Amino acid sequence: GNDPSGWHTYGGYEGPWIENVWIQHFREDLWTHYRQDPAVKLRSLFGPYVPLFIPWLDLMMRSDWKYPPGFVAILKKHLRPDVPYITVSQNDEGIVLKCQEGLLMHELPNILVLSSGGYGHVAIPLLKAQQ
Repeated sequence: GNDPSGWHTYGGYEGPWIENVWIQHFREDLWTHYRQDPAVKLRSLFGPYVPLFIPWLDLMMRSDWKYPPGFVAILKKHLRPDVPYITVSQNDEGIVLKCQEGLLMHELPNILVLSSGGYGHVAIPLLKAQQ
């Protein structure tokens, strides 16, 4: 199920999930604060990586376990192959969805995926609630 916040619900937990916390903490809290200072650059927070603040699992669950129509094509069109990206995925299949959507890890080798299911580059804990 979904709730008005955009977070999905599962197993009695209504979020926020690890993706939502990543987006809230880094994009909405830290970056919103730091970007007001012209001396602070995005690399001050993420090193060489450009963060992708995408709620992967929420998108999938709102679209019956698929990405919204056109999402993958738009993503591939706008990501530059010479730029390293970083993202967090709650999904146990990372960002690829059993490869159903044409989003394959080997096609996007410049996205560093931190995944709760371990499918990506860095495994992170799969948490159901904030600890």
